[in-house]
Amino acid sequence: MYTTDDLIKISPHMICHIISLHSFHDIFINHYLKDFGINKNQYYMLMHVFYNESSTQSDIATACLMDRSGVSRAFGELEEKGILTREYTEENKRAYKIDITEKGKELGKFLHDKELEWENEIAHELEMSRGELLTTLERLALKALKFDRQRIDNFKY
Repeated sequence: MYTTDDLIKISPHMICHIISLHSFHDIFINHYLKDFGINKNQYYMLMHVFYNESSTQSDIATACLMDRSGVSRAFGELEEKGILTREYTEENKRAYKIDITEKGKELGKFLHDKELEWENEIAHELEMSRGELLTTLERLALKALKFDRQRIDNFKY
C-alpha cells in the first residue's frame, strides 16, 4: 500500500504536485477557518478584499474563479458575521462595492500571518526565500495563463 509520500514521489505530472500543494494548504488553513465559521471559498474572497479594498463583486468572482451568484451568497454570510460590508456602486446601481470591516481586517491579518507561516516553511524546505518561490510560481502561472488565454477569456463564470 502506498503512503501519501510515495504517491507524491511517483507523480509524473506537474499538476499532481500543484493539486497536492493546494490540498495540503487547505488542510492547514481549514484548521483556522473553522474557528471563525467561514468556509474555504469565503476565505479566498475575504483575502481578496483584505488585499484589494473596495473591490466589486464582479472583480472578486473573476479573481476567485467563481460565479457572481455564489459570491453574492458567500458575501451575504460574511456580511452577517460583520466581516465585510456591501453597498451599491455610484456607477452601477446593480453592482456592489465590497469593503472590509475592522473585524474583517483583524481576521485578514491573522490569516495573512498564517499564510506567511505556511509559505515560509515550504520555501525553507526548498532552500530558497519566500520571494524567490513566489516569483517562480508567478512565472509558472503567467505562462499557463498565456498558454490558455483564449480558453480563459471565453470562460463564463
